[in-house]
Amino acid sequence: MYYTNIENNSDFYDCLYIYSKQEIRSARYNWPKENRALQLVPYCIRTPYLKNRTNDLNCHGKLYSFDELKARNITSEQLFDWHAPTDTIDDYGKYLTNSQETNGSFCNCTNQHYFGTSCQYTFKTNETSFEQITKTRFKMKYRRSEIELGLDDITCYINHKCKGNITCLDWRQICNGMVDCDDESDEYRCTELEGNECDDETEFRCNNGMCIPKSFSFDLVFDCSDASDEQFGTGTFYTYPCTQSHLIECEEYNCGWLTYSCSDGDCIFNDVWSCTNGRYEVYVRKMFEYVSDGSLSIVCWKTMLCLMGFTDLYEIDWDVCEQWCEDSCESQLPIVCNDTFFFPQGPFLFPFVRALYMNNKTNWEEDKLPDFICFDSRVCPYYLGLPMADGFLCRSAEELKSRVADADWNEFLSEVLLFFSSCSASRQLLNDTVCAQNLFKCNITNRCLSKHRVGDGYIDCFSRIDEKYSDTCELNFTNRFKCFNGKQCIPRKYLSDRHSDCDDGSDEYLSSTCNVVDSTTCQYLQGASLISAIVNFQDICNGDKLYLFSKDNDTDESECDEWPLVFEDITCDGVWNTVNGRDELDCGNRTIESNIAYSVGKCKTTEHYCIKSTIETIECLPLEKAGDGVIDCLGASDERHMYCGSEWGRYKCLNSSKCIHPHQLCDRRHDCPLNDDEDTCNYNGCLVGEFFPCKSTCLSRNSRCDGVIDCLPEGEDEWLCDLMDRRKYKPLTTIDTEYLSARSLKTGTHSENGFFTVSNERHTRNDDHTVFYCYRGVLISSEDAPFEHCLCSPAYYGSRCQYQRERISVVIQKRYDDWTRTDCSCSISPFNAETYLLLDTIKNKHRRLLRASPCLFDHVQ
Repeated sequence: MYYTNIENNSDFYDCLYIYSKQEIRSARYNWPKENRALQLVPYCIRTPYLKNRTNDLNCHGKLYSFDELKARNITSEQLFDWHAPTDTIDDYGKYLTNSQETNGSFCNCTNQHYFGTSCQYTFKTNETSFEQITKTRFKMKYRRSEIELGLDDITCYINHKCKGNITCLDWRQICNGMVDCDDESDEYRCTELEGNECDDETEFRCNNGMCIPKSFSFDLVFDCSDASDEQFGTGTFYTYPCTQSHLIECEEYNCGWLTYSCSDGDCIFNDVWSCTNGRYEVYVRKMFEYVSDGSLSIVCWKTMLCLMGFTDLYEIDWDVCEQWCEDSCESQLPIVCNDTFFFPQGPFLFPFVRALYMNNKTNWEEDKLPDFICFDSRVCPYYLGLPMADGFLCRSAEELKSRVADADWNEFLSEVLLFFSSCSASRQLLNDTVCAQNLFKCNITNRCLSKHRVGDGYIDCFSRIDEKYSDTCELNFTNRFKCFNGKQCIPRKYLSDRHSDCDDGSDEYLSSTCNVVDSTTCQYLQGASLISAIVNFQDICNGDKLYLFSKDNDTDESECDEWPLVFEDITCDGVWNTVNGRDELDCGNRTIESNIAYSVGKCKTTEHYCIKSTIETIECLPLEKAGDGVIDCLGASDERHMYCGSEWGRYKCLNSSKCIHPHQLCDRRHDCPLNDDEDTCNYNGCLVGEFFPCKSTCLSRNSRCDGVIDCLPEGEDEWLCDLMDRRKYKPLTTIDTEYLSARSLKTGTHSENGFFTVSNERHTRNDDHTVFYCYRGVLISSEDAPFEHCLCSPAYYGSRCQYQRERISVVIQKRYDDWTRTDCSCSISPFNAETYLLLDTIKNKHRRLLRASPCLFDHVQ
């Protein structure tokens, strides 16, 4: 145990450290263990106003003076092995060296389940590792009933005074693009962060506008508070939700713009409005609770609860509605409610927004959504509306409802959020109709947001224009990947993620993933240019110039006369790796395509098979006509280097730029504008959609393009399937690669030694009180008053770890390729001199903690 000799009124004391690995799991990949970060986190009693604390407590074990220990030749190292408090060890070490003349004492805990300066603490569990105890307690935090939760059961950030918020503030609500406070103070000057730019050469820009060293990006450790520096976000990594996790990443994770924070690292995304820890349910219950302010009768409120289906929020049985509504709640509504009324009575998502209902609403079964949405025109001065109630302007909710399927309540909330989030910045702009040069303007709402949010995969504008913007490269991104089509520039995190984000599929040219630190793919994601770092072997000397290297203006098509005409690794693999497909000729029966050409079309070894007029006849195409720029075959199969670059749609429709997948041929669905995908097919009486028509029979559509000839004898189920481009890329790292940037402690058993005897008395306690009493902490029992304490991580303080703590979190990364340099990054989470460390893998383990590198102080000044 650490920090036991603390003077009175200290805000933390009696600490245990968790030394553990960052247990991240990807839903797609299992990362190697050596890539996971190590964490060293102090859990302490953090009571802000401790008075009259004394270290002169009764020893609940066996007390030995330093004189007695010295007489028995006990060393400081032995005390360490016996898990004595570190301050006791240090005091004894000073005593042995005569630098401390006062005779101290050591309280030996004769029961292995007790610890502390006087053996006063215990976890009352059989587990001996503090890390395991913490894991177990957190994993059990899922089981609490939402009905049991109230405002006193959620963590709060109380350093920012916020009026008008439905519940207490979570620090993640500051600068999240949504106004929560009446005075908008939670969003004050946040547009400055939106407009922040980072050094393109040395830094990586997080989605929230903060900057980290570029070498910290895509290194399999989260450094951005919004986790945007790694390929896959936190939502796909953890084995358990953050509610059930003690990891640093959860406490430091900032959900980001337009997301509801569950206050523990979990967030609400994609219209799924729910928190594992119940915070959102507390929020909703508080929002819809009855307020006796005269605006709504209690009978009207009860009727609305029944109509909305919200009775379960207040633990009211549905049968009660039959008592409240004598005939039907729908017919009772006009009698007990005013013509128009707010429900809920107060704020609706935002402090300046209200939901207005009409008492003559009749379609409750199909639509429980409000009839009007009202707002304070002083906060949203550019929105039009009619003055209908209590000084608010109101507009029909139909505009928002039209975007919602089946009147879904959660989808409606998301639309309200998008529409009114623009009001959070309306007072802060000098000219609300013009955005700064480095910001992007949403139409309809006139919201100004960072241009880096355009085309990033997240909807930020009500009109969705930020994700529909057709030419993202016009915004002059320097740290994005430019698709080969020249119009799309996508965030580098979407490269090699096994999903094509570029229309031409060029973001998936490298098939490997970033799952090993400093691997070629991770360097590629960090900013190593595809042009200079990665070359696909199949692209060398294939007649299609794709790469320009830094030296002598060489390309992938330079000096091809010095290379073999055809490479063995790319010959007869079913893919045209050269412009004219010469690598797929004279393949015998090694590929289905050559079998079709030679056996069905009777073509020569210098000819490709070609379907010219109908999808019934195979013809032959001389090599010199392939790749000559003139389309001779259906689907442009002879000019595939010029058209349809996406691997999922290589059939070019006739007289059109549209490309479709070979599976879409002869499926009785007209996909091409001129219907050439269907008009030339002989359906042979096969049923629509279920079967593929052979010339003599009908096959299941699953037989189409499955790599096996099923239509005998001509194999028409495999015709044109080579347009699927099933290539397997083999990355080649060039020599002249250019980069855009540089590069447990336990409370366990004692060892018996002479007079140190240890009891093996066992305890088990993991009831609801043990699990939930400490909000985001760990409960310990004490033999001295007070008899219960909570150990809080640096993220929280208070007698129950109920308050969110201002702090600076420090991340240290040591690069093994350069031991003379240490990169540092600080993440400010909303300041305290105490820091905790997130350490990358270290090879040498030490018993004592080392002081931080001097570069830390450069950041903390």
